[in-house]
Amino acid sequence: MTKFLYGKGVANGWFDINLPKRPLGVLLRQSNGTYSVEPDLPETSVRTVAKLGVQAAFAIATDCTEAIFDVIGDEDHGIMLGDGMELQVVDCMANLMRIGLAQARRFPYAALIRNERILLVWHDEVDKVLQQAVATEEELMKLVSSDNRDWCMLSASQQSAD
Repeated sequence: MTKFLYGKGVANGWFDINLPKRPLGVLLRQSNGTYSVEPDLPETSVRTVAKLGVQAAFAIATDCTEAIFDVIGDEDHGIMLGDGMELQVVDCMANLMRIGLAQARRFPYAALIRNERILLVWHDEVDKVLQQAVATEEELMKLVSSDNRDWCMLSASQQSAD
């Protein structure tokens, strides 16, 4: 199943081979609690997904995510998507691992990881992670392709006011 999901990610252009230093790929929880990964990913990525306790995850980088990372400021901690969901922005995988799922908002099952410049998409059900990744990328594409460049970025002070 890990290789199948990886093939789907390749077909969608999510694992840019021109970005070899990025931790891009698929992580799938096995029955014994370990994670199967394709291709090999850094231990930090595996530990982060394990800490989240989810069944499956994609670590993605595309032209769309590149465009978004070019706009995100250091003080931005979220982006409001067109569907009304807030996509969180965290500084690095290690930070996401430290906060765990209790503080990492479960919905919309995704986070932009600033230092690694990746989109991490996860789901609690293996058969839904692919559609979650597609839906998240579609929402990001809408932002990037819109004429309105006034994206709704959320800073830490705005988040704490909610």
